[in-house]
Amino acid sequence: MNILYDGNLLDSLNDVFWSCSPSDFSFYFINKACEQVYGYSPEDFYKDKQLWFSLLLKKEDRESVIKHLKNTLAKGKNEVNYRIRHKDGSIRYIYDKTSIVYDEDGTPKAINGIAVDVTNLQKALNKNKKSKKKIKQQDKKIQEQEQNLLGLINNTTDGIWSIDKDFKLISGNKTFINSVKQLTQDDIKTGDSVLFEEYGKDKLAIRKKSYERAFKGEVVFWEDIVELPEVGEICVEASFRPIRDEKDNITSVSCLARDVTARKNAEKEIELQNKKIQEQEQNLLGLINNTTDIIWSVSKDFTLISANEPFINIVKQFTQYRIQEGDSLLLKEYGEKKLAMWKDCYQRALGGEILFLEDVEDYPAVGKIYVETNLCPIRDEKGNITSIGCLARDVTARKNAEAKLKLQNEAYLALSEEYKTTNEELQEKNSVLKIQNDALNEVAWIQSHEMRRPVANILGLIALFDMKNPYEPFNSEIIGKMLIVAEDLDVVIHKVVKKAGEVHQIAESYRK
Repeated sequence: MNILYDGNLLDSLNDVFWSCSPSDFSFYFINKACEQVYGYSPEDFYKDKQLWFSLLLKKEDRESVIKHLKNTLAKGKNEVNYRIRHKDGSIRYIYDKTSIVYDEDGTPKAINGIAVDVTNLQKALNKNKKSKKKIKQQDKKIQEQEQNLLGLINNTTDGIWSIDKDFKLISGNKTFINSVKQLTQDDIKTGDSVLFEEYGKDKLAIRKKSYERAFKGEVVFWEDIVELPEVGEICVEASFRPIRDEKDNITSVSCLARDVTARKNAEKEIELQNKKIQEQEQNLLGLINNTTDIIWSVSKDFTLISANEPFINIVKQFTQYRIQEGDSLLLKEYGEKKLAMWKDCYQRALGGEILFLEDVEDYPAVGKIYVETNLCPIRDEKGNITSIGCLARDVTARKNAEAKLKLQNEAYLALSEEYKTTNEELQEKNSVLKIQNDALNEVAWIQSHEMRRPVANILGLIALFDMKNPYEPFNSEIIGKMLIVAEDLDVVIHKVVKKAGEVHQIAESYRK
């Protein structure tokens, strides 16, 4: 689009003349000098509206050019320096001067510019940098001092100060000055000694020795208890670092002191809590390992997460080896049928189902025993199932007692039939049998209802226990509740034993 220039005339020049849209910065015109300066033809720039921007070397160059174009629109004219990457890969330095062309209504019609390759000039300037080195070093020192000053005056609770080789204050922030005033009752100023007699002879010697070590090039760390009149004892953590000049000579020492009293108190509290948690963990492990119940937890891939000693011992009877965390729980020693049963139960529990199983197990060293097993899914804080908590109990004695009671009941029934000819004896026997049956029914009810509740509570508490983080404070609450539930279970067991004894007494009294 030939808005302002005769293209044939401008194509003969060495500098890049261009004109672009003020809205999207796409080129209306760019002369052939762009091939020399940028490495791309005018047609390349017309086809790719973003080509010119892509040539800009770094982010700051792009931001500078965009800001320049916007300022040009605002001011009517402007100039900018930037870097581009030439098509041949070389870096070029460009000086660009721009101006706005307006239409009759005063609306920007085009941005016109002339771009000059100043790479050679820039290289010449770079060669002269050595002569400007001292100025830049001074600028750098000023910048560093400004940064140090900003660090000193910023609102920190840390005490920050610097000293010279005579142990006199160079500068200090408000926190340092206030802490010195609390210690000495005086306002410290630049040039005052930082070796305060109020430290006491021993601590003063330690401070001086620490400063001397820092002036020898050592970074010194120390921790101490400081007594402040209006505050009391505080724990202070400090560091002294040597400050060097451009020749690497140590000229001063920067110091930082931090009140770590709260942190130290928190560490002591954490130490006490950890000790309590360790004690609770030992108690819990004692409870879990000293029970005859078998307790274990299962991961999503059917491997062992944790288990008590009874479980480990039982597995060893089957496999002849001591199972460890991470080992598979789908033991081939179970046999194909039982292996499939356990896998199905684990899958159902991982699906959210709470399972109650009853089975007869044949243990090599023990023989056949009755086992009652509960599988309960364990969920994380988001409600997702992460593992399974399992508890198995040997109920052989209970089953044998039930069988014995059943046999006794059958015997009493047979006895009732044998002596039914006598009405008086029959009534007496029926009365005895009724009492005995009532007692047996009560025993069965206690076993099927009252005993289930504490067992389910124990399983629920085990499911809540964080096996991965045994020191979690919440675990201590679980242990306490498990003891309460265990006492409830013991009460129920005593009721069963008492009722069984009553049945036995009834039988004995009848025999007499």
